[in-house]
Amino acid sequence: MTPKQKIYRNNLLSTIHLSTLYKTVYAHDRDLWEAFLINAYGVSSSSKLFISELANLAAYLNGKVSVLIADPKQKANEEGKATKAQISKIETVWAIKARDKSEMALRNFINRIVKSRPLYLHNLNRNEATKVILALENLAVGGTA
Repeated sequence: MTPKQKIYRNNLLSTIHLSTLYKTVYAHDRDLWEAFLINAYGVSSSSKLFISELANLAAYLNGKVSVLIADPKQKANEEGKATKAQISKIETVWAIKARDKSEMALRNFINRIVKSRPLYLHNLNRNEATKVILALENLAVGGTA
């Protein structure tokens, strides 16, 4: 997330929590707020919403729209399988930085990072692939992999 997106996200969160509807209905009843968010977006906290969902929620609470719209495409992308670019990055960085460049050594390294040993790299999900890439980038050349 870019710095501008973080600022925009924080502004949306402020707008949500300062809206009249939030202050009169939800601010004093955390359970009601969580139930509302779970029903609308499938999350229990507004901090877990995507920017598009935050914008929709802010507009709803301020009476500008009458329908809440969750963003299922973005949630599916986040939870989906690792991308070809991620898999390529893992293989490339492994080939450069690892002492033992075998496939089994890579699987063992992945197991240490994400606590599962995938049969194929495309079995990783996006979050796991990101963790592996970050760990590989933090390895010194010829590191302890």
